[in-house]
Amino acid sequence: MSDSKAKKTLSVIINTLIVILEVIAVYLSYKEMGTGMFVFYTVLSNIFLAFASLLTVIFSFSVKMPSFVRKIKYMATCVVTVTFLVVVFILTPTTTVTPQGKVSIWANLKYLLFYGSMLHMHFVCPVLAIFSCTVLEKPESYDRKAPLYGMVFTLLYAAVLIPLNAIGKVRGPYPFLMVREQSLLASFIWATVVLGFAYLIAIGINLASKRR
Repeated sequence: MSDSKAKKTLSVIINTLIVILEVIAVYLSYKEMGTGMFVFYTVLSNIFLAFASLLTVIFSFSVKMPSFVRKIKYMATCVVTVTFLVVVFILTPTTTVTPQGKVSIWANLKYLLFYGSMLHMHFVCPVLAIFSCTVLEKPESYDRKAPLYGMVFTLLYAAVLIPLNAIGKVRGPYPFLMVREQSLLASFIWATVVLGFAYLIAIGINLASKRR
C-alpha cells in the first residue's frame, strides 16, 4: 500500500472514530444537561468537528477531496484545539471541582479531561482531530487566510454569548464571558487573550500542516 493510500485509509478510520465518539459524548451531555448543553463552546465545537469528520469520511471516497471539506475540517480542528488548550491552561487553574471547594490543579485536570463526556470532547477527539488534520489530510486549500477561517466559529460564539451575558439572559458558562461580574477592562483583556489565543492556534495548525 502506498503512503498516500495508507494515510487516506487511516484518515477514514480516525474520522469515523471521531464521529462515533462525538455521538456518544453528545448523548452523555444531553442526559446530564438537556438542551442547556448548547450554550457551551465545548459542545458546539465538538458537534462541528463531528460534522466535519463525517464530511471528510464521505468525500474520502471521491477522486479528489473538495477544498471546502478540507477547509471545514481545518476550522473544526482549530476550535476543538481551542477547547483542549483553554481547558488545560485557563479552566484547570481557575475551576473548583474538589469537594472541599478548593482549587486543585491536578484534580481539576483529571476531572475536566477524563470525566464522562469530557474525556471525548476535551481530550480524545481534539487530539485525534489535530493528528488527522496536520498529518493525514493534505492542506491544499490552506492559504494565508486560513487562520482567519479558523477564527470564524470562535468569533460567532463570542458575538452571541457576550451580549446574552450582558443582558442577563445567560451566565457564563465560562468565567471570561461573565461580563456583568467583572469590569469592562477585565472583559476586554479576557476577549483579547482568548481571541488572540484562538488566532495563534489557527496559525499553528496551518503551519504544522504545511510543514509535513
